[in-house]
Amino acid sequence: MIVKADQAERAVIDLEAMPHWRCSSERYLELIASGTLGPSDKVELINGIITAMSPAGPEHSNVVMRLTRFFAPLLDRYDLLVQGTVNLASGQIFDPDLAVVQRRDGDIYKHRHPGPDDIPLVIEAALSSMKRDAQVKMPIYAAAGIPEYWIVDIENKTLIVHRDPTDNGYGLIQKFTGETPVSAASVDGLTLTPASIFA
Repeated sequence: MIVKADQAERAVIDLEAMPHWRCSSERYLELIASGTLGPSDKVELINGIITAMSPAGPEHSNVVMRLTRFFAPLLDRYDLLVQGTVNLASGQIFDPDLAVVQRRDGDIYKHRHPGPDDIPLVIEAALSSMKRDAQVKMPIYAAAGIPEYWIVDIENKTLIVHRDPTDNGYGLIQKFTGETPVSAASVDGLTLTPASIFA
């Protein structure tokens, strides 16, 4: 059977309109704990929907490695979660590229994922995921009360810094490029330049 272009377009629209599998946070975490979902599945829970993540190419991976190196000096006071799971709110369980996590007594993170009260700063490195990180995930991070959210815009070699979270987004959004020094407001002892991320 030959499918005409307009029929093919309608078929795509119909597929997008099909219902998604809605999932509670508890059920999603059970799927992870049981091994049904693992790191190779590359999914997150966004607005109660299990959503595929964009695959990471070498440019994205290089930025994440460089960021990890820059943040390493904080390890005497904080933990770093690299592409690990954070539990932000009901129906919102993300795997950000990097999160600075408060140290807690005991092995608390052995029994639960870090939540908003544990995380002063989250960073997403965005290439194909720019729209999701800036439009979908940004207000969710803000509503959860994450004090500071950085998006590394790889295509435009720009660092977008979000501060002052509200229920609807961040009150302060700044873009930095080149050799402009940027300090993390939510953690002490970290200053970098956007150019150093992309060098």
